[in-house]
Amino acid sequence: GRPKLKKKIAEEREQRRATVADIRERMAEAKKALQQRLDVRSSNLDAAKTRLDFNLKALDSSIKKNEALIKKLRMISAENKDSIIKGIQETNMTRFVSESVDAVAEAKLKNSDIPAAVQIISLLHLRYSDFGRLLIGKLSLAFAVPKKEVLASETETERKDRLTRRRSTLRLLAEL
Repeated sequence: GRPKLKKKIAEEREQRRATVADIRERMAEAKKALQQRLDVRSSNLDAAKTRLDFNLKALDSSIKKNEALIKKLRMISAENKDSIIKGIQETNMTRFVSESVDAVAEAKLKNSDIPAAVQIISLLHLRYSDFGRLLIGKLSLAFAVPKKEVLASETETERKDRLTRRRSTLRLLAEL
């Protein structure tokens, strides 16, 4: 009777405490993520001011280094984010902005890769004045309606790939 009831009440109380602790932890993580987004957005909006302060001439502008970085940009993911950011910080890509835009636009992003892509794109936008404008133009092509002939000859797999790409591009643009 009573001991079982007390034990059950104690277990429920402990379970509620654990649930509350879990909710508080998730809220703290969400607040941290929101603050990071706000910081990135703020720095992106002030890009014209901060861009003037940066000396690109001190960075490596070799073709080999740029090609390696562009190859990495085609494979943006949460796992290789730090490597790409380090590469951007060490490389002068002034002569390769359009190639880097193409690489970022071609990257096949999963939902888990979107935050990493936002960080990388923001860094490139802060460094190179043309990057943001060119990227928006490239990404908007994902929303172009394919011609009827293309739609008619499209396989189910191609259709799914196109729609998945459109969905991830929309999410990326919303995050930016």
